[in-house]
Amino acid sequence: MLAGAFVVLFLSLVGIPLTGGFFGKLLLSGAAIDAGLFYLAIAIALNSAISLGYYFGAVRRMYLATAEAAGADSSRAEPETFRLDFGTGLAVITSVVVVLALGFLPGVFLPWIERAAQIMGS
Repeated sequence: MLAGAFVVLFLSLVGIPLTGGFFGKLLLSGAAIDAGLFYLAIAIALNSAISLGYYFGAVRRMYLATAEAAGADSSRAEPETFRLDFGTGLAVITSVVVVLALGFLPGVFLPWIERAAQIMGS
């Protein structure tokens, strides 16, 4: 389950639609274009594409590292298990819920985001 949570969080960092990261990158890129900083918008898109390779490598290791280590006899592969303490588990679950809520319901949070941007800009 932890690996699944990390997949959702990594997808958000890349900026995949229906995650909070997508709308963050969309708003940031839109502001850069409005300000005439086209190179910044291009850099945001390129960095997202490049980071996809890094995040995919981490996801691959989370799901396939044990099977790869076992070699040809993958029947001996035992997945690593460990327990998170309550606080860490709560933080991971909260992060995933917030990232998905921002992705599925951005209109609910957009007024707060705009207000925060106004406060920071003044």
